[in-house]
Amino acid sequence: MSIKTIFTESEFCREVNISRVTAWRLRNEGKLPHCRVGSKILYTLEHIAQFLKGFEQPLKNKNGVRR
Repeated sequence: MSIKTIFTESEFCREVNISRVTAWRLRNEGKLPHCRVGSKILYTLEHIAQFLKGFEQPLKNKNGVRR
């Protein structure tokens, strides 16, 4: 089994459930790491991990208090 390590813009947007317009805006704001190869926008697993880390929230205990 091989793990996909490079994603096109369409694949990335589908995986993280955002529109291509949102991806474009986030790239222009410097909030979405990416690679440009010619006219193609590509994302690595590291780019995706960095992007998702920005949305990370602390876990809550059973009383609803953040740890």
